[in-house]
Amino acid sequence: MKLVVNMDPKPGNARNSEGSFIRMPDGGILFAYSRYSGNTVGDDDSCDIAVIRSFDEGENWSEPEIIVRAVDFGVQNVMSVSCIYQLDGQIGIYYLIKEKDKTSTWGRALTCDGYDFQIERCIINSCPASYVVNNDRVERFADGTLVVPACRHIVECGTPNPFGMSMVWVSHDDGKTFVVLPHRLTVAKTEPSALGMQEPGIFQHKDGRVRLWARTSHRYQYESYSYDDMKTFSVPGPSCFGSAISPMEIAENKETGVLYAVYNPVADVDPTRPDRLWVRTPLLVQTSRDDGRTWSDPVVIEGDPDSGYCYPAMFFTKDGSMLLAYCRGGKGDDGCLSRLGMMKIGLQELE
Repeated sequence: MKLVVNMDPKPGNARNSEGSFIRMPDGGILFAYSRYSGNTVGDDDSCDIAVIRSFDEGENWSEPEIIVRAVDFGVQNVMSVSCIYQLDGQIGIYYLIKEKDKTSTWGRALTCDGYDFQIERCIINSCPASYVVNNDRVERFADGTLVVPACRHIVECGTPNPFGMSMVWVSHDDGKTFVVLPHRLTVAKTEPSALGMQEPGIFQHKDGRVRLWARTSHRYQYESYSYDDMKTFSVPGPSCFGSAISPMEIAENKETGVLYAVYNPVADVDPTRPDRLWVRTPLLVQTSRDDGRTWSDPVVIEGDPDSGYCYPAMFFTKDGSMLLAYCRGGKGDDGCLSRLGMMKIGLQELE
């Protein structure tokens, strides 16, 4: 495995983070990500959407190009991108719009070629709130529906409450409008620091079951299943992934059917050190060859104890590799979210 991208924070660009990949019509690979335009790195600070491109399966990348500016929506922050093909063959790049009242809405950039973009707001029939949708989360289910896992945080006195309730948005018109399903998934608030179910992900397995997972403050990714096309979901419970308070991503290599899970384990099991639940190292990958029923032993991607690794996105190349992008800030950076890295990993290295 080798590091092919390492975006240093710098004056006027203090953070480069969460992104998503897609193949362009000309064969190149496009990677869209959150590019901060100021000297501060908070989730509500000045941020636009930028892209880089590769034409040699991720070995080398172009200089960044901003494609969506927050000012175009009258705000200072757009972030957390997901790339997906539209039904008409266009590329859709979806992202959060952070509104001035601390709520968030949803937008997208459409492109036929990966170079010229048309930006617009999407419509969501939901009550105003601070919604979190992680990078690389939008999914296309077997029936063509666009599905988005989101976390709702109630805004109280101008500040989003950290306790999260996971939910699902669906679009039946290819992303113009989204309907919020009625399910509200969370865990009991058994301790003052309980965070509910935050930063959910979703995946439709080959047998039709839908898996929704989310980070918690309970030392595990919690998960819930639907076996009836998301009409109902099971009561959330701990998964097999012991986890820090950090997101997990699951993706399928469509060529092989192998699933890959990327996440941070719990740093230790000392119940007197709840702060250790936030430690986002090492970064692990596990594989499943039976549609997510069992998982391999973990492979460590990076494990520097002085760095943090989080918000992964995966892409499978034509030369038998995975491109894995994630935040990888360390000593000298303003937190683990400031620096964006991309590792190219031969799939045989993950066996």
